[in-house]
Amino acid sequence: MKIGENKKISFLTFNKIDAEILEQYLNEMIKEGWLLKKIKNYHLTFEKTDKRNLKYNVDPVGRDFYGDNYSNEITYIEYCRELGWEYICGNDIFKICISEDNNKEKIKSKPAESIKSLVITDVIYLVAFILLANYIFKDKDYYMGSSYMEFISSYIGVSFYIFGMLVLICLAIFLFLRIIWYLNYFVKKRFRHRNLREIKIISVFSVGYFYMLITLLILNLAITLFDGFGISPRVSHSKESLPIALEDYHIKIQSERDSESTIYKSFLAKYYSFYDTTHYYDDNLGEENSEGYL
Repeated sequence: MKIGENKKISFLTFNKIDAEILEQYLNEMIKEGWLLKKIKNYHLTFEKTDKRNLKYNVDPVGRDFYGDNYSNEITYIEYCRELGWEYICGNDIFKICISEDNNKEKIKSKPAESIKSLVITDVIYLVAFILLANYIFKDKDYYMGSSYMEFISSYIGVSFYIFGMLVLICLAIFLFLRIIWYLNYFVKKRFRHRNLREIKIISVFSVGYFYMLITLLILNLAITLFDGFGISPRVSHSKESLPIALEDYHIKIQSERDSESTIYKSFLAKYYSFYDTTHYYDDNLGEENSEGYL
């Protein structure tokens, strides 16, 4: 996506096994006159340049130079300079340098990614998927209970529910693709890296999915604020005015009384928290009070 004549942003999701692919992509961009200035999360920022004979070095250093290891980052930059590379930018996965000498030896501070480390990462995603699915798809008794009905009847609850479902779908798609990758690895016995075309296709869906989640969260937050957090003021209702059926189980109700109720509402459901006190007669017990929630 171009911003004016001299700036361009690319939305691409590179992970720790894509160092060579990212390096290839950056070298293609510099030939077109675009110099990388910043890489952050899933977007890369380029600026127009006249230099087209530069060579990139992408070093998958991981998190070794962040947080408490800031001094190590300074040391790394000086180390690159001593080897003839100019440090450009980096994130929590890659460090990126450039050089005008195409014969410079590449800097690789970290060995190639192993299958073991990939399995550990994917197991974490699998555990997250199972926990989230277990939370969303609880037993039927939970869904018939008042706590769940109250939850989905508020805009706050609905926003969390929708967000959770979308994240669950995203994790399911990701794990499905990882299963295909592992089948390819164990059947063909080769460590297959993604190509640039695959990365671009996956990035379109993942980035679009991310912005859709953010938009839905903002929309739900706005609706919640305008709706008073989904809880309307306490109002007085008679039992006959509520859209529910009341059973007296052959108990003779002496008189009709007004009662208080709180209404929780969203576009999924309405939940009435109904409180009532009635006087009734029983042949054996005499006059008693009965109260509760419906």
